[in-house]
Amino acid sequence: MSDAALPPAWQQFNFFERAQVKDQHDSSLAGPRALAECSAGAIIAAGQQYVLIAEPSGRIDVLDTAFEPVCHAEAYPHGSLEQLVVRTHDRFITFGTEADGERNVKLWCIVPRRIKGMKFELLTTVTIHHEQPFPATCLTSVPDLSLVAVGFADGRVMLIKGDLVRDRGAQVRTIYEGLEPITGLEFLVSSRATALHITTTSKVLTTQVVAVGKAISQAPRVLESLGGALHCTAANDSSTEIAIARSEGIYLFNDSNARSVLLPLPGSKLYLSALKDLKAVLVPIDNRRVETTLTPTGDLLGGTRVMLLDTESHFIAYSDVILQGIRTIFQVAGTTHIVALDHRLYSLQELGLDAKLDILYSKDLYQLALSLASKAGWDAEQLAPIHMRHADYLYARKDFEGAISQYIDAVRFCNLSNVMRKFLSAQHVPLLTRFLEALHTTDRVNPEYSTLLLNCYAKLKQRDKLKKFIRQDRDRLVDLEVAVALCRQAGYYDEAISLATRHKDHAMCLGLILEDKKDAHAALKYLRRLKDPAVLAPLLVGYIPTLLKTIPSEATRLLIDFYTGAFQTSREIQATGIMSPPSRKDTTSPGLGFYESLMGQMSANRYTQALPSLSALDISALNPMRRVSATGPPAAASLTRGSPAPSIAGSSTIDSVSMAGMSDNAQRLVSRSQIAYQPPSPQTAFSMLMDYPQHFVNFLEVMLERQSDTAEGESDEARKAVVVTLLELYLKQAKSTESGARKSALEQKARKLFEAEREHIDDTSAMLVFHLTDFDEGLMLLQEQGGQIEDVFRSYCSAGDTKGAIEVLRRHGEDEPALFPLALKYFTSSNEILVDAADQLGHVLARIRERRLMAPVQVIEILGNTDVATVGAIKPYLLEVVEREKREIDSNRKVITSYREEATTKRAEARELATTSIALQQQRCSRCNATLDLPAVHFLCKHAFHQRCVLEVTPNNGEMSASAANGYVSSPHINGYPNSGRDHRGTSGSISKMECPLCHDASEAIREAVKERMQHSEAQQLFFDHLPNAKDKVHFVFSRLSALHSVPLQPQQQH
Repeated sequence: MSDAALPPAWQQFNFFERAQVKDQHDSSLAGPRALAECSAGAIIAAGQQYVLIAEPSGRIDVLDTAFEPVCHAEAYPHGSLEQLVVRTHDRFITFGTEADGERNVKLWCIVPRRIKGMKFELLTTVTIHHEQPFPATCLTSVPDLSLVAVGFADGRVMLIKGDLVRDRGAQVRTIYEGLEPITGLEFLVSSRATALHITTTSKVLTTQVVAVGKAISQAPRVLESLGGALHCTAANDSSTEIAIARSEGIYLFNDSNARSVLLPLPGSKLYLSALKDLKAVLVPIDNRRVETTLTPTGDLLGGTRVMLLDTESHFIAYSDVILQGIRTIFQVAGTTHIVALDHRLYSLQELGLDAKLDILYSKDLYQLALSLASKAGWDAEQLAPIHMRHADYLYARKDFEGAISQYIDAVRFCNLSNVMRKFLSAQHVPLLTRFLEALHTTDRVNPEYSTLLLNCYAKLKQRDKLKKFIRQDRDRLVDLEVAVALCRQAGYYDEAISLATRHKDHAMCLGLILEDKKDAHAALKYLRRLKDPAVLAPLLVGYIPTLLKTIPSEATRLLIDFYTGAFQTSREIQATGIMSPPSRKDTTSPGLGFYESLMGQMSANRYTQALPSLSALDISALNPMRRVSATGPPAAASLTRGSPAPSIAGSSTIDSVSMAGMSDNAQRLVSRSQIAYQPPSPQTAFSMLMDYPQHFVNFLEVMLERQSDTAEGESDEARKAVVVTLLELYLKQAKSTESGARKSALEQKARKLFEAEREHIDDTSAMLVFHLTDFDEGLMLLQEQGGQIEDVFRSYCSAGDTKGAIEVLRRHGEDEPALFPLALKYFTSSNEILVDAADQLGHVLARIRERRLMAPVQVIEILGNTDVATVGAIKPYLLEVVEREKREIDSNRKVITSYREEATTKRAEARELATTSIALQQQRCSRCNATLDLPAVHFLCKHAFHQRCVLEVTPNNGEMSASAANGYVSSPHINGYPNSGRDHRGTSGSISKMECPLCHDASEAIREAVKERMQHSEAQQLFFDHLPNAKDKVHFVFSRLSALHSVPLQPQQQH
């Protein structure tokens, strides 16, 4: 096969460098001495760390990686060795014939010696019974050495199954007998079963030997009717794939038994071997075989081409011609070696991955470069430069679709500004959209990129994607002002509201609802669903006036709930971080392209309050390429704007947008529980309700009833403001109304409010309100509350307001008795007043009589000065006065009689005490109740005391006599009157002036009563002395009676 015959569809590279390996001790040799001295029929095989040379005579030499002998053994002394296969780093299998003709399979292990070096250790020997001594052409096993297969030239295949490593016995059976020689045996291992592939010169067969861990017996079946040459079948290290080299190409078999052509390589193949990830193929140059043997190689004319194929990525990693011909190729210690027919040894040193990539970059083979780097285990960050090179290459070739795909693959690590600058032109908007969508799956997103993606959606009229973008990923943020402006410009009001909601910009959200949607009910529901009352307060100040214009009742209800502490939220939503919009300092940026043109198409619209004006936006400041570094995502500042945003239920569209993006946990928190918070002062709401007096009144009335508990000072001040304002509103409405009934009702409310909340209304405020509203009754109420009852009554009388005067008299008459004489004079001042107060005149006279406020002569004098009152009107009063005086005279006479009788009785008792002896027989002290002993004191009241007891309790009104101290009885007083002072035994001595301690209080009361009667008698005598000299005797009598009756007589105490 010539060089021109190489497959044109596959790329060819030289990823290996060839170098000749000399003998370390004798450089004159063509190669290492051990290889040079081996026979032409020797088998050369390699493991991970050793090279084995098996001579046909049965000798096996082990070489290290420097191709120096390590140890040797005679595997078949005086016999012959036919096959050798290495399966693990230290174990290998041989097949040969012993000296006695027995053919067997042996399992060997290379183990270290105790002192130095290595040695062979025979683990297992399995005898093979073969009737005809045909040579063995193939030997193979599974990686764990539990299955071994031997193929012979007569077409027979024998299977050995058992634990050969532990030499626990093995079973040998013939599984196939054919007519063609066996040219290849390989096990194909899968998770379901283990199959043996048998290759002959004319066909390929397969048979399952193990299925689901159990040995089975199955007749081989033909896979293909094409076979393969000797040494042209190979399996990879894991026995999951088998390759067969044929004259037309190389075929691959896997566990599905499907055949696929890997490389269309016409011509005969000498050798096929699996070297890690590559397949090694030896191809003769001119296809003329001089000698055909069953040895690994044959002599070739014209040299041999070696090719290393990457069957997965479909390229030739190395291709070279060895003019001396190739005997075998193997791999040890990760290095590939070629043994030439002239015993020369070549090593193929694989280039590093970076060198390979440089080669592929030079040929613009970026997909292959990605494949190699991925197989080498590179992560996404290491692969990103390859994607970027590929993308730049495709972009230069105008393959923008392919370029954006590669940029997307490297989106986590590429220079975002450079990429986006390439696709800012209008025709590349869809590609830029794809890139931005991929960017938003990473953590490199900032508000500018999100805003740019929204711009693209708006430009492409992709409303569904715009909605989905807004609903998903609540943590994703945009430049809110620009994004809202874009949505409004495109007429996507619901999306704008959802953006403002997600960013928790409550002011902007409410502005959109009221300005664009013109849905006051939705705005009200938005306010009610705010979680934090502290956030609600400033929003109420800004937006309640607008709501009051359209839905005053509902807006007033919200104010009432908020200011009374009864505010409730219907939904709680988890808070998320808030990103601030980008700063707008630098406005210079080259190459804005599509971004500027898109932003420039938006016209400036009017916004309410917090809504941004499009004309005020600095578009160039939003250029994501200006401030973003090429090495990482841009940093975004943080700004706290408010509480978690509520959902909007004004329309189904708004509600669905706002609910989207809520986590499951947030939606489970939906509740209507009352929030505990400190309500603000009601005065902050006065300015909002000033233009709506009736709703203002409703608000203030509820505030009085449901005002929240606050600190003492705040409560008094807040209540004072509410009461004064409500009083003013009542009176202003009463003044402006034309309905008499309504006016009376409002004034009545004002009166009741003033009386009930008097402690919260200062005189100055009340006087000002009453004056401004011309409420004279209020001024009178103010005087009345100030204790000026008589002045209030006189004011009503002066104004001719009989009903008001009667009301004042009714409320305060009992506490202010002076009102009744004034009322009597007023009620009898004219006929009209008397008619209005006819039912009150008798009541006034009764109170004057009962409480003795006026003498009867004074009442008659008042009534006599007018011609209004008649005798019939005062007749009941006069009759009652006369009857009362008569009853008092009778009562006094009875008292006088009783006093005279009592005085007579007392005089008799006094005489008896003065003239009659009294036996003193008391045995116990009247104070301590102990037995009476001397000295003792006896009183005529028959009380007796120890001298010590009477000295402790008797007032110091005299000294005790000696006779009293010696036990004599003295009686200095008899019921308060002094006696003669003699003692009962006729013994002279000083008389004590003591009184009985027990009778002292009663005696003192009698003396006071006597004194009072004496004074009364003197006053009576004085009255009779002055009566003859009085000019008007009748007036003198009644004046003295009035003065006497003004102080009720006190009942007399009798003793």
